[in-house]
Amino acid sequence: MALRLTVIRGPAGGLAHTITGPGTALVGRSSRAQFQFPSGPAGDLWVSHAHALVEYNPPVCRVYDLNSNNGTYVNGVRVNASDLKPGDVVKIGHSFIRVSTDVLPETVDARPESAGGTFDAPTVPPARVPSPAPKSVGKPTGRRAANSCPGCRRAAPGPGQTVCPSCHKIAASLPQTVPGYLLLRLRGRGGMGEVYKAVREADGRLVALKMVVPAAVANPSQLELKKFLREADILRRLHHPNIVSFQDLGAAGRTLFLAMDYVRGQDVGEILKRVGPFPQRTAVRVIAQVLLALDYAHAKGFVHRDVKPSNVMLKAAGKGRRTVKVTDFGLARVYHESQKSGLTLEEEVGGTAAYLPPEQIVAFRRAQPPADQYSTAATLYNLLTDRYVYDFRTPFSAALSQILDEDPVPIRDRRADVPEGLARAVHRALSRDPRDRFPTAGEFRKALLPFAG
Repeated sequence: MALRLTVIRGPAGGLAHTITGPGTALVGRSSRAQFQFPSGPAGDLWVSHAHALVEYNPPVCRVYDLNSNNGTYVNGVRVNASDLKPGDVVKIGHSFIRVSTDVLPETVDARPESAGGTFDAPTVPPARVPSPAPKSVGKPTGRRAANSCPGCRRAAPGPGQTVCPSCHKIAASLPQTVPGYLLLRLRGRGGMGEVYKAVREADGRLVALKMVVPAAVANPSQLELKKFLREADILRRLHHPNIVSFQDLGAAGRTLFLAMDYVRGQDVGEILKRVGPFPQRTAVRVIAQVLLALDYAHAKGFVHRDVKPSNVMLKAAGKGRRTVKVTDFGLARVYHESQKSGLTLEEEVGGTAAYLPPEQIVAFRRAQPPADQYSTAATLYNLLTDRYVYDFRTPFSAALSQILDEDPVPIRDRRADVPEGLARAVHRALSRDPRDRFPTAGEFRKALLPFAG
């Protein structure tokens, strides 16, 4: 189902734009706008350069006013943000835009908007067979005791059981909705669903099981399921010591799930909340490992799309050392392509807008490697200062306008002891124009390394 926006009255009458699937469209006179109004006599000078943002994530459609000069109106009412439905009329400047939908042919491979290198590698039909079991993730010594419970690593499993009696009792209190996996504990809940600590019963492997929350539809169609499996299956291609390995995927009833390595440790966002800003050397060393992972993935045509502190894990690696593990690689795209969320942009990224590059707001599906560079720099900024790159205004639409049109707060205004050279590197990676950032994640890493000693 495609969303059609058509100017039915005003200087630019007849101008139209179509959003063919999950995505966004910037509306205005800016050259960045997908739904671009002319600036000459045939245009509408009352329309701001970046006037509004329309998001379409079937079945949800929403418009956000981007702090425009003359406001955005839906059916005659001025709004900061509003859901839209077919037949609604949006007024910007002197132009009236009708919202409608068109049915597109149902084809798995139809992609009017190019992924632009996000997942360019050819895909293969998804298999329901798990990948080879990864190496054990254990304590600093590396391995758990033989015949110990994979869930708690203390007692031995009971007769005929995968886990010890204590963990089995905990599992019995949870709804076991994914065949082949024993759910032990809810680890987190967010826009992209729920994450459970679980054990794969076939081999006793401890995993993080991510379960996608369906939208308000009865069941995923075969087309949607095939898209989800195709997008997720290519995550198997990433093999790097700083990337959490992908193991398995599938569907159980209305639940779509992905199994990843279980990392015993904490994400750096949790550590930041507990201890405050990181020492400069520690923060730079963490981010240097993140950039190693990104440089590897970008060379293979993958973009993370959601780098933030909660997706950077610190794992014990022995002798007091810690290894950085980047998690949720590519899951933002997998989730978006599944069309199962039913969420608005505000609900999906509202809590992580501090790490969202401008170009990902206006073209979510076209995220390129520089987008990850921006998000990584915003994460480093956060680790060093315990502050975001902006003093975000409310409502959410105002925050989007800041990201699109304002420069970040200088990091040395937040923390004066940040060296000027480090500040320059961070702000170059935070450039609003992707062309002004470093050529690669590897080059960004090189600029940071002098401050890691």
